[in-house]
Amino acid sequence: MPIHVTKNRVALILVFAGLKSLEAQSAAPSTTTPAVPVPTAPQPAQVVSQVAQQAQPVAIPNATQVAAPAAATAPADSTSSALDYLFNRKPQDGTAAQAAGGVAENLGDKMKAEDILGAPSLDDPVLRQRFEIYLKHPEVSVDRVREYTDKLEKLSEILKQTGDTFAAWKILYALSEYRDLDAGISRELANRVEAVWNTVKTNDGLDEKNGRLKREIEMSDRNADMIAAELRAEEADERGRVGSPSGGKTATNPAAPPTPDSQSNADGSVAPSNPDATGSMQLTAEYLGGLESRARMKLNEVRQDTNLKQAKSDFADYVTTLYGSHRYFQVIIAADFYRQLFNEGDYPVAMADQVNASLEVNSNVSLTVDDFRDEAAKGEVAGAAAMLENAFLGNEFHPALQGVPLSDKEKVGEFLRKLDVLKNVIEARDFGRVEGLIADITKIAADFDSTKPMALISGVKLESTLRLGKAKMLVQQGDLKAAMDEFQAAAQAWPGNPDLHDSATGFSTRRT
Repeated sequence: MPIHVTKNRVALILVFAGLKSLEAQSAAPSTTTPAVPVPTAPQPAQVVSQVAQQAQPVAIPNATQVAAPAAATAPADSTSSALDYLFNRKPQDGTAAQAAGGVAENLGDKMKAEDILGAPSLDDPVLRQRFEIYLKHPEVSVDRVREYTDKLEKLSEILKQTGDTFAAWKILYALSEYRDLDAGISRELANRVEAVWNTVKTNDGLDEKNGRLKREIEMSDRNADMIAAELRAEEADERGRVGSPSGGKTATNPAAPPTPDSQSNADGSVAPSNPDATGSMQLTAEYLGGLESRARMKLNEVRQDTNLKQAKSDFADYVTTLYGSHRYFQVIIAADFYRQLFNEGDYPVAMADQVNASLEVNSNVSLTVDDFRDEAAKGEVAGAAAMLENAFLGNEFHPALQGVPLSDKEKVGEFLRKLDVLKNVIEARDFGRVEGLIADITKIAADFDSTKPMALISGVKLESTLRLGKAKMLVQQGDLKAAMDEFQAAAQAWPGNPDLHDSATGFSTRRT
């Protein structure tokens, strides 16, 4: 338990013991004719000595121990009421204690502490942990960063100017060799490009199949036309040799015997022979074969369209994934691949928004890192820390961030650690330590603005002092309940106020 908390509890006990002693003296009878000697009340000095002995860190008396022993009858006076009010009841709405409690809660709020300090902060614990790891990681050499960025620029230039996707694809594998800057993302992008090429090959194979089917359809059509022509010729020949039953043409030689190609029915009509039926079946087979080939061609075309749409969708989803993971350089490159692979003049609407945002973020991060270097060179660590955090939030994988010297990052890390301690101290209202922490921070960061935290300390100390003074005045006036409210409010505003103990001692010894 912190020392100042123990001392303040002892101070409260001293206050109540002194108040009880004062009331016992004021309640003594004016005539002294007792039949039995009455035990004298303990003197305040004795009470102080006893309480001091009991107030060791080993055990702190609780509310029931302070109030009265279990076998004794509690006096129905103002002192017992004050004890019951402090330990067993909550402050009522509108009282000074309730108002002071609200002020203490506002001061202890984390957001209030951050607003007072006006310091940068990464609220996401996971992101904050990654930033702390980044601050401890050695920098990448300037030459290596330059080589990587030069390859990125060359790749973008090839895609935009020449559209040579194969040459750009080879550079992706070269970029993936920079594991400390690329993390293998370029190799995964190269795999996605290969997947699109495989889809194109599949569709090309379907094109070859449709070419063969088209030739089969043309052959079936020619065969069907030839068979149909032969059937029509045979039918015309038969009609020329055999008279029609309805009074049409008649044969030139009616007495001639029937030809082997036809037979006469009972009613005199002429029916086609078996060779004619075979020709009709061949015509039907050719017709059905052409229909089947056409259906297969249509299915292949639908499959090609589905493959292309799926490839576009998968590639666009991957660009979105890159954007969500802050791989903004790869977003721009992947979008350029998309246009070349699918012969698109413009990006899709969503992808265009991602590309524009990526370009803006990368530009802002580059400028922010340059400003950080200038601030760090001048020793303005507070401003440099804010810029570095903003750059990290924008694009933590930006090559310029990876090239920041470790010595500069270590200064930022030390500043942020001490700033976290100052935040915790303000949240806990341990204002006695604030001035020393501010002095330590200003040694690291000469540009740290301590105006707000110092104003906070002055205001809290003044409030606590004024409330203690008011409590003393109320004790002198005999208003114990109001005095206890002010004393409790002073303790809540600044629990570590050393004047709390002195004031409690003064209460107990005022009328000894």
